[in-house]
Amino acid sequence: MIERIIENWVDKASEKAFQVPFCYILIEQGHTIIHMTRHCGMEHGKDIISYDREGNLCAFQLKGAAGAKIKLRDWKQEIHGQVLQLIFTPISHPSVVDNRYHRSYFVTNGEIEEEVSHAIVAFNQQHKDRNQPYNQLHTIVGGQMKNMAHRLGNSFMKAGTYMILRFC
Repeated sequence: MIERIIENWVDKASEKAFQVPFCYILIEQGHTIIHMTRHCGMEHGKDIISYDREGNLCAFQLKGAAGAKIKLRDWKQEIHGQVLQLIFTPISHPSVVDNRYHRSYFVTNGEIEEEVSHAIVAFNQQHKDRNQPYNQLHTIVGGQMKNMAHRLGNSFMKAGTYMILRFC
């Protein structure tokens, strides 16, 4: 039953609603959270900033898809610009000493259309061909988020409940 509740919640959550629970997932994976945005113009495409278990600087752009797919039109009109900021704008935070490179992640609780997937793969290949592997965009999509949330089980539910109560 908990699995079904988690899946239903992940499917329907907005990006603000899954931001804190996603941080719990990252912490469980060994990340140290440095910053969570309040979703203002200063975020520069970075909703969450962390160091992973190996000490790599990471930045995450979250997009709620409410169980749907990110379409190419949405990608081009709204998301692509934020992703470029995510990748190319250096992280500016007092806890970050070396901000030259960071790993960039696009995270959605939905899925991405094949055309968007192709655009991301082509973008990554272009930067790999230019010998710029640090400009890669990694993705975490709905199915992956559900698997991560299932591993956390009750802890994820507590984080989600906290967010629901906070924004209601």
